Amino acid sequence: MMISDIKSFLLTNQTTSQTILKNTFWLGTGKIGGRLLRTILVIYAARILGPAERGVFSYATNLVAILAVLTNFGISAIFTRETAKNTTEIKNEILPTSFFLKLLISCPALYL
Repeated sequence: MMISDIKSFLLTNQTTSQTILKNTFWLGTGKIGGRLLRTILVIYAARILGPAERGVFSYATNLVAILAVLTNFGISAIFTRETAKNTTEIKNEILPTSFFLKLLISCPALYL
């Protein structure tokens, strides 16, 4: 009984306040999970790699993080906004366009 109530609360939208609370929960869970995985990866890499290789690993991960920010260029926020407005156009226009723009912006980053 209790598991079905939790499942219903987290997977369906019933009221506006419930939707906000549910979305906050999923966003927080995703952020905590991502940080936990990143922490485990860094600890594991530090144990496996020596000091010099760990420096190269840190440099590479930081470079990827910077390039990810630069290549995003606000496309994710625009994609989210347009998806919320136009649910019928997602498959036909918005998704392919945003994918193509990200790909186009990412190409110069490959040569850095």
